[in-house]
Amino acid sequence: MSMHNKFPRLLAKLDIWQGITGALLTLFLVFHLHLTGSMLLGFDAFDAVMAALHGSWLTESGDGYVAIVYVAIALVALLTLVHVLAAARKFPWRWQQCAALYRHSRIIHHPGTRLWLVQLLSGIGLLVLVAQHLIVVTLDAATLSGQQSAHAMAHLGGWWFYALLLPCSIVHAMAGITRLWLKWCPISEPRFLGRSLTKWFALYLLLLGSASVGYSTYLGINL
Repeated sequence: MSMHNKFPRLLAKLDIWQGITGALLTLFLVFHLHLTGSMLLGFDAFDAVMAALHGSWLTESGDGYVAIVYVAIALVALLTLVHVLAAARKFPWRWQQCAALYRHSRIIHHPGTRLWLVQLLSGIGLLVLVAQHLIVVTLDAATLSGQQSAHAMAHLGGWWFYALLLPCSIVHAMAGITRLWLKWCPISEPRFLGRSLTKWFALYLLLLGSASVGYSTYLGINL
């Protein structure tokens, strides 16, 4: 088979992998935001969630296994890496491509194009932010508690880091889900309904995450 026939097939496979990993990472983001939202109920609720994630119910002592968290972090890192590699083919690496993309966005006002630009810009920020977040979580996985998290938010600059990570991750994820919905849903009305629902769900996640960060910072200040 010639390279001409193989190349489109490779692009199609990368597009599928990008969609699958993006959807899985979006599900993880939603799950993660609700777990960290337990801080709104106080330190005890947050610590109980952390203990459950460590598998405290698997051991008589209730200590659990920190390896469970390490495995989860590794899986998220792997999904992120595959997603980035699959999406890299669409990135405008050269200045000429960036200029052409800018001219295209000014001439053609299309929702799909705007969503792709939102994904591109937020994705660039996430490359740095997610890597740093995974490193910090890995280092703190064995000892993370509600008080430690609140102290980091208030006194170690955690609040401004999450002020960047939170909107970037939510906007990137919801834009991606919207583009997947528009691409794969064949009926027009559900397509537009889905786009509207993702906007409201993005707002809900942003409010939930902001409340968690804000209250955690408040608790850290008052420790």
